Amino acid sequence: SLQMAADYSSSGEEDDDCRSTMVSYVNDLIRDLGYDDEGNFVFSVLNDNGILEAPTYIKAIADSDEGDEYIGINGEFTKEHRRFHRQIERYWSRTKDIEFENTLLLGMHGSDLKTSYFEEVLMIANPEVSTQVIKDSAEYWRSYVDRYVGFNNPLLTFNA
Repeated sequence: SLQMAADYSSSGEEDDDCRSTMVSYVNDLIRDLGYDDEGNFVFSVLNDNGILEAPTYIKAIADSDEGDEYIGINGEFTKEHRRFHRQIERYWSRTKDIEFENTLLLGMHGSDLKTSYFEEVLMIANPEVSTQVIKDSAEYWRSYVDRYVGFNNPLLTFNA
């Protein structure tokens, strides 16, 4: 997770070049977010309020239709990932222990926060909260992400 990457980078353990490159990349993304107008560290606000996990839940709970999926900001990696997904399915289908009927290839995007699926996930997570409060909350977070992060920021889909 992103928090683990942040924790790792502060531990001083950088013995693996690949890992340290990824950690450096993530730390740069986190640092570049900076602070919001109230002086709060943007990454902490997003992390503490579950917004960094929202695209994952949108796909897992509300929008699991493979038909309209695309991989990459503009779909530039869709073909490659679909081909790889089919290869993995063929490989593992040789064993009787693994079933693939429910295996999906879903693209996660920060822009998913702009959809009504975001409200749907918020309602499921907060069943005691009124629909209007859910809509207001979704709009608040959309505005926050738009202002401080941008919907195409890789941190929003790092858990993909």
